[in-house]
Order: sequence, then structure tokens, then C-alpha cells
Amino acid sequence: MTAHKIAQQEEAKHECFLCVLDPRPPCAVRQLEGRILTANERTINGEKTPVIILDTGTAHAEVRLIHNYYTKFVKELSERGKSIKNLALRLYHLPLPPVITEYKGQPRHIYQTNSYTLAVLEPDILLNITDLNDAEYCPRQYLLHTLVPSTTSAATIRGNLVHHCFKELLKEHDRGELMKGYTSNKTEMPLATLQRHFEQALEQNSLDLALADVSVETMRADVAPHLESLATWYQHQSTSLWDVPTAPDDIQIEKPDAQQRENIVRAETFLLAPEIGLRGRLDLLWQQTNRQSLLELKTGGGTNLPKSNHRWQVQGYHALLAVRRDPRMKKARGTLLYSGTPGEAQSFGIEPTIRDIQRVNETRNILMLSHVTGRPSAPPGPSRCSKCAMLTQCEQVSSLLNWQPPEPGTDLSSSRGDQPSPESSAAPRSTPHPRVRQTYSNEDQELFSRYYQLLRLEGWEGEQQQALLWKTPVSERIERGTAIANLTPMGKPEPTGQGEWEQEFLCNNTSELREGDEILLSDGDPITGEVVTGNIKHISAEQVRVWIPEMITNPRLIDRYGSNIVHTRTVQNLLRWLQADAHLRELVAGKARPRFNQFSVPPRNDFNTEQNLAVERALQMQDYLLVQGPPGTGKTSVIAEIVKRLCQQGQRVLLAAYTNQAVDNMLRRLDAEGFHDYVRLGHDRSVHTDVQDRLLKHLALENNQQRAWRTVLSNSPVVASTAAAWSSEKYSPQPPGEPSDNNHDSPLHFDVAIVDEASQITIPSILGALRLAKRFILVG
Repeated sequence: MTAHKIAQQEEAKHECFLCVLDPRPPCAVRQLEGRILTANERTINGEKTPVIILDTGTAHAEVRLIHNYYTKFVKELSERGKSIKNLALRLYHLPLPPVITEYKGQPRHIYQTNSYTLAVLEPDILLNITDLNDAEYCPRQYLLHTLVPSTTSAATIRGNLVHHCFKELLKEHDRGELMKGYTSNKTEMPLATLQRHFEQALEQNSLDLALADVSVETMRADVAPHLESLATWYQHQSTSLWDVPTAPDDIQIEKPDAQQRENIVRAETFLLAPEIGLRGRLDLLWQQTNRQSLLELKTGGGTNLPKSNHRWQVQGYHALLAVRRDPRMKKARGTLLYSGTPGEAQSFGIEPTIRDIQRVNETRNILMLSHVTGRPSAPPGPSRCSKCAMLTQCEQVSSLLNWQPPEPGTDLSSSRGDQPSPESSAAPRSTPHPRVRQTYSNEDQELFSRYYQLLRLEGWEGEQQQALLWKTPVSERIERGTAIANLTPMGKPEPTGQGEWEQEFLCNNTSELREGDEILLSDGDPITGEVVTGNIKHISAEQVRVWIPEMITNPRLIDRYGSNIVHTRTVQNLLRWLQADAHLRELVAGKARPRFNQFSVPPRNDFNTEQNLAVERALQMQDYLLVQGPPGTGKTSVIAEIVKRLCQQGQRVLLAAYTNQAVDNMLRRLDAEGFHDYVRLGHDRSVHTDVQDRLLKHLALENNQQRAWRTVLSNSPVVASTAAAWSSEKYSPQPPGEPSDNNHDSPLHFDVAIVDEASQITIPSILGALRLAKRFILVG
């Protein structure tokens, strides 16, 4: 890299990203940060002005914001009273130096702002761009979506399949030689390419289809018109998608390496912007010679396109790219593409404006207030509450957490479910029905509220750890055991045939990273550089192998970066648990004592007294049993013996543990003792090779009949997975459309749940597994 280019990059790092957008002279103060003291609206020079007072650590700052963009935010701050005090606020692009005055004997710095000034609440906590959709109808839906479990629907699976096929088509165009199944003679038409990827993806998603009770034939017919419309759009647009046209086979065009790198399309592009407290995963990002372009694909159609909630996403991505944009490049172009329009997919260009960036920031700030306080905004009023698709859930959660209840009015007979549901939502629109208010016992309310608050603290701690990614240097992250630097590729990335890659590196690994950990793979800077999410497949002191959904040019650094999926599932277990058996809930709440039958159990000759006692009590217990023992005392052998004896009695057993390794250790012990009649739930990447042939998707594929998965599960006396997997929306105790009182016929109904590594798991984490069984055993 030349000294000139290094100097340009350093200059770009210190340049205000909003100065590039503002046509006026550069700002006087690039950044100001402090803790909020007060917020209110005042009349200054005859105009209503939102004002926030900050403690910057060296002085008090009075920031006078633009009325159009900050009135709603400041009103929310003011209404929440003391709970806002000491929240962090960061401002960018202050056009003038402060005017220094005195207030109550103390100096006060007064800052004026303009329409390009951004005020970002708690920027080191990152919200997803998709979270903005939850506020498009009502901001309360943001917290509700974190609490209310969703289900996987046919529309969700269809959207995932169409997205996958379209991305693979574009990636083959861009770097076909790296793709398995690529047609090197370039004679395959776009529709044939899409259909080829669809058939591959259909096989890979067969289990999800079965769990959602959707036939392969139905999905094939549903997806076909989307692929046809995308193929037509691609044929008309492909020549203009890349700056550098594809040359005929017999013509060689010499392109500089830099230009080759800059002209590339990337699917699932992951961006972090701690400057503005947002992160996102773009469907498609074109990095072209002098411009970036983003495309967001939607599988809907109809009238009044583009949909407002879809525009929100593109505007959010514009905000991310505005922070990350090289100042030498033009503003990013955005496109919304709808594959549900007949004949040809319809596209809509969305150009970035400061107004849209400000609206995104305003919405994020209001959601962040709910996020950090754990309490939502006030209800929007009867006209919206009565039409809200989440009214029932809002009433339920408001009752449990003492939130201000929604205000639906009196006549709901003709209005329920009128709210447009986001395309990505797995839940169908609500249908009109009489409102039935649920009542909960004091114990249920106490448990729900207590663990909700504790999980909020756990989530906050996770966010603080995540922020170390951009607040600490690489050397410190290596010392903390969360990073591996100076990776040396041992070869090219290896395509998996599913639009993903695996790559192996030489390294000096002193980290605490383990197999299965979620990571970021970057070129050395996961914030401003090229980065992709992934998982560790294998790791040792000298080598590491990773799985990644996309490639980057110069992978050099691995950082631990856990997603919040497991945390979200754990929070959602709190509502799932309210549907569990009442006696089971009393046991977990400590309101009922465990009961035991009295009968003798034959001992196992090679077990010691304590091991035989554990087996005996497990067979005698009517409610639950706790088994405790230090490492090396034979707990896994005891679990295997309990499982075998319960199965001999005709009982079904659920196995769970905190880690995949512990789950597989239980199953491998069963194998060693001659018991092989079990099913493993999970992904190939996370499951030990010794038990992969017992994965549900492999067993179900042996029988091509519809509902084969139900047959496999129903006939298996033992089903095993992690506690996080048992908390997934995939594994509902009843099939889609069946009432909850039919649980006794469900293949996911068990007599006993056995949880290993119980000392490593919180109570909310195991509720997803316990809700599926009559009795349980905790081992740790």
C-alpha cells in the first residue's frame, strides 16, 4: 500500500462523516459526548426548541436541537423522569463553537445544531436495522417482539429460499469459479441457475418445511413465480449491475488488482456502526469503482409499493453506509426489489437523504429508551391499539410487568388485525375474536417479572462485552482471550455447496475460543474493514478452521462475537412457560415439594453406592430430582443408565445440556452401552461426527413420505439437543394449527426431561426443555 493511500485512509478516519453530506462549511465540533442531566422543550427566540443538558465530565453542555427531528425524542426523555439521568448521548457535526455562559455560578457551554447534527442515545449498544420495523406501527412492538415467541411459517421459509437462490445467482456471476455447481460454459440461463439452487436449498430445508407442515410440492409451486420474475429482471439488468462488463470467453481483459477488489458483489454483508448504535446484514452490496449500491429483496408484491416498513430498512442501511463510506465515493444507491410482482420483479430506487437518516436515528433513539429502561413508550391511543396485530400480547405482557396497558377502545369486532404485518413476520394477522383477559397467579407474575429483570441485566452485561470489540485494541482482546490475530490461510476457501465456505488458517492461538463459538472474521479491523460472521469448526494451538457464509479478501483476525439469538430465546421462554402444566410451574417456583414413590430398584453391579442411589431416586421420583457430583464421578454413566431404565418402562426421555459437546457425550455414552434408539436435533456443524447419522434431518430423509419427521420423532424414545435448541420456535409442543390441549399426542411430548450441565444454566434457559415434559432431572 502506498504512503499516499495510507495518508488518505488516516484522513478519512478523522473526517466527520456528516460533513461529507452537508454542503455547508465543515463543522466546528466533530463530536461531543456526555451524560444526560435533563431534557425539555423551551421557547427560544420565539421558536419551540428541544433542549438537552449534558454533563461532559469537564463542563455542563446545553444542546439546542432541531425541532423537526428531536421534539418526539426529547418529549419521551422528559416523560420518563429520573430514569433517563446518566444515559449517554453522543452528538456529531456541531456547526459552531460553543457559546460559554454561566448558570448558577457554573460555566455552561451552549451548542447550536443544524439539520445534519445527529444526537445518538447510548451508541455503544447496537440495535439491528430490522428492529426499526418493529416501531413502524407502534414503538411498543419492539419490546414485545423480544418477549413474544414467533413460529416459522410457509411465508418465512419461502422468503428464505427465494433470497438464497437470488444471492447465489449474483455470486456465480461475480466469482463463479469458486462456486460448487457453477456452469463454466456460461450457457445456463438465469432461470435455470435459480431453479438449480432452489432444488438444492429445498433439500437442505426439508426439515423446516416438515416442522411447519408445508409440503415440498406446495413450496415448489409457491416459489416458482418468484424465480421467474427475478430471472426476467436479471436478464434485463445484469449488464448494468457491474461497472466492469463481463468479457467474452475468447477475450482477456487485464484489470488491476485494486479494481478487481472494488468491483464485487457480496451477499449477507455484515456492518457494525457503533458511531450511530446500529448494525445490519445487507441482502446484497455492490462495491464498485467509485460507488456502493445496496439491494434489499422482498418476496411480496401487490399495490402501494414500496411498503413503508421496507423503506425503513433501506434507509437504515443508508445510515450504516453513510458512516462507513469512503469520502471519495459517491453516496450509496439503494434498491428495493419485489419478486412477487407478476412477470418481472419490480424495483424501486431509494436515494439517501439527511431527512431519512434523521428519521432512522429518531426511531432508534426511542427504541433505545425502551431497551435500556425495560419499559415501552405510552400506548399510541385507541385508533392504533384497536387495530394492532399484537394487542393480545401487549395486554398480556403489560399485566405481567405492570406496564401502562394498551388503550384499544370498546369496539374491536371489525378492526382487529388491520395492522399491516411486516413481510418477515412469522405470525399471521390476528383475526377478530372476543377479548379474554388472562389472569395469572402471584407466583407466575413474580417469577416472570424477576427473571425478566435479571435477563435484562444479563443482556446489558453481554452488550458491554460486545462493545469491547471497538473500545479496546486488538492486543488487549488477544490478552483477554477473545481474539486470534495474524492468521495465515492454508489454502483457498472451500465452498460447501450451500453458498457457504470453510477456510483453515495457521495461527498462534492463546485464546479461550472453542469449537462452535460465533466469531467475526475480518481483515484486521472488524468495524471499518471487511468482515463476515462465522463459527469455529475446529481449533488448536496452531490451527483454526472456520465456517463463513461469505468470503472476504484478506482474512487476518478472528474475534469472538456472539449473537443474541440464544438470549432472545431465553427471554421468550418466560411466556412459553406460562403455557406449561400448572404443577410444573409450582415446582420451579419453589411452591411445591418434590414427591417420590417407595419401591426397590435393582442396583447395577459396577456402580458405587451413590451412583445406584441416583438411579433409584430417578426412577422413584414423581416430580423432579437434583443430582450433584464433581467432575469424574460418573454422572454421564448415571444419566445413560437412567435413560435405559426409563425406556425399558416405555417412557420417553428428553435430553438437554448447555453445550453441544455435553449433549453428544451423553449420546456417545448411550452408544457405548449398546443403546442407539435416539434422535439428535441440531446442525451438522455443531454435532459430533459419531452421532451425525442420528440427526433428525438425516433420519427423516430416509423416508420421503410427508410428515416423516413426525414418525421418526414419535417412534424415538429419546430425543436430544441443547437447551437453546429446545427453546427454538421450531420445536412447538403441538403441530401448527392444533390446540395446545392435544399435547399428549405430540411427538415433542416427553415423560422425563434430563438436563446435564445444569449448574451452568439459568432457570429461564431450561424452561424451553422443561415445558415439554411431565417430570425432570437436573444433573450438575
